Amino acid sequence: MKYYQLNHSTVKEEVGMTFPQSQTSRESLPIDHPQHLWQQKAGILNNIALPEPVVHSDAKLSDLLSTTATWRLVISLKLKVILEKYIKEGQCQFLDMKVHYLSEEYEYWMLNPLQFNMEVIDFGASEICLCGAGNTKIRELAIKNLTDFEKSSHTFQMPERVSITSVSFVPNITPDFIQLCNAPSMFYVSETLRNELIKEGCTGISFREAEK
Repeated sequence: MKYYQLNHSTVKEEVGMTFPQSQTSRESLPIDHPQHLWQQKAGILNNIALPEPVVHSDAKLSDLLSTTATWRLVISLKLKVILEKYIKEGQCQFLDMKVHYLSEEYEYWMLNPLQFNMEVIDFGASEICLCGAGNTKIRELAIKNLTDFEKSSHTFQMPERVSITSVSFVPNITPDFIQLCNAPSMFYVSETLRNELIKEGCTGISFREAEK
């Protein structure tokens, strides 16, 4: 099965003239407050204050919205309904998020990853590098499995980090929605899911076929 990176589109007809579409946000709590999203660690999020993205007037609303408010996916209800059919239980958490555009308020959702699918990576066939500031490659590393990758990841300190710069998947995997860390993209979708997103006219999304 083919897999594709799920990324934000920059096509002006879909997202408008400004990227990211949202570069500011409204806050119900100061960003340094313990309950603010920016102060949370990875995992399940409960009783937190989410930023409310404000979409630039030169941008357009889309089903996948690019914003500086969070690195997580911000999605429309339409896109959420489709993804929920393919995402396994416990893989993600959806939190409702307000989005502001041209004096109107819209219902969106933030997808919070809970489980990463690193076991689907063929580490021996992937390119894994030690990278520095700006994700600049320093040297390639000989990493053959997930255990080696995890050990190496704890060996270096920022700004150096171990990154999968070119990812290959093991044969015959079946998940339709994949979440990875330290990879070219955090989110990958199967050809089946990609085709449905295209068929349903979901906007703001670009697809790039994953490496073989």
